[in-house]
Amino acid sequence: TVQRDLATATGSDKAGIMRVVDDLERKGLAVRRSVPGDRRVRAVEITPRGLELFDAVHVAAEPLAERLVAELGPGEPEKLKDLLARFAYRADDKE
Repeated sequence: TVQRDLATATGSDKAGIMRVVDDLERKGLAVRRSVPGDRRVRAVEITPRGLELFDAVHVAAEPLAERLVAELGPGEPEKLKDLLARFAYRADDKE
């Protein structure tokens, strides 16, 4: 289910994901939709308002991300990104 997939990806539990999705729905940032062919499954979709907020946060965070890697040497930002991705994948494998 979507909750299980989100729980695995975020390192949370299904109840925690349900609380987050409930909160996003209350704020108008996401909606649950039925999945054709499987009445047990509900998909969570970002709303246009949620997409606007996501884009705004991404734009606002970009200068901070640039400052964080400004002191790194040539090629090191890419190495850091690779290492963090490897850590994330290993955490997923442990569950």
